[in-house]
Amino acid sequence: MCFVFFLYVSDQISAPIQLLSSAVTTLTPQQTSQPCQGSGIDNGGLDSGFVIPSWLMAHVILGAVGFGFLVPAGTLLPASQTIRALPNAAWFKGHKVLVGIGSLAGWIAFAIAIASITPKLATSHGKLGLAISALAIAQALLGVFRPHLPSAGEMKSQGRVIWEYAHPFLGRVIVVCSAAQMYLGYDLLNTRFSFPPSQSLQAWSWAHTIGIFALWLIVLAAFKASGKKPAMTSNKTADVAVADRA
Repeated sequence: MCFVFFLYVSDQISAPIQLLSSAVTTLTPQQTSQPCQGSGIDNGGLDSGFVIPSWLMAHVILGAVGFGFLVPAGTLLPASQTIRALPNAAWFKGHKVLVGIGSLAGWIAFAIAIASITPKLATSHGKLGLAISALAIAQALLGVFRPHLPSAGEMKSQGRVIWEYAHPFLGRVIVVCSAAQMYLGYDLLNTRFSFPPSQSLQAWSWAHTIGIFALWLIVLAAFKASGKKPAMTSNKTADVAVADRA
C-alpha cells in the first residue's frame, strides 16, 4: 500500500512541473507581461519572457516534495500496525526521516518565496504557507520534547496521554492544510501566468490536490482497519522503548 502511494504521488508531483515548463514556453510576451492584480508577486520576478524564474521552480519542487509527499508519507508509518511491528523501531526511524526532511524542504520553499516576492504574504497561498510552516515547527518541537513512556508497570503521565492525541492530530492537520496549499499554489500559478485554456492548470489543481489527499485518506483508513493492535511481546516493547528514547 505504501509503495502504491509513493508511486502515485511521485507521478502527481512531477507531472505539473513538466506541464508548467512546457506551457510557459508557449506563452506570448503579451501574456507573460500582464501583471495579476492582487497576486502578491511583483513584475520583476515573473515577467521575464518565456523563462520560469529559478526561485519559483525551486519553490514549487521543494514545497511539493516536502509538504506534498514526504510529510504525508511520514504520517502514514505510525498508523500501520504491520510497519510498527518491524524490529528495531524501523517505523519510528522512517517517520523521523520522512517528516524531518519533508518539513525542512517545506521551510526552505517558504523562505525562498518570502525572499523573492514583494509584497510579503499578500495572498492566501502565502498566509497558509506561513501557518503550515509554523505548525510544522510546533510539531517538530512536540516530537523532540515529548513526555517519555513510563517504566513497566507504571501509569502514563497526563502529559503523555495528551501528547499521544495532540501529536498525531496536529500531523494530520498539517497534511490537510498542505492539500489546500497545493490547490492555492496551482491557482496562483494559473492566474499569474495567464495560461491558454488548453494548458490551464485549473484541472491539474483539482485533480492533484484531491487525488493525493484522497489517496492519503484511503491508505490511512486501510492501515487503521488492517487489524487489531498486535499483542506486545518483549521484543516489541523493547522496540517502543528504543523509539521513545530516540
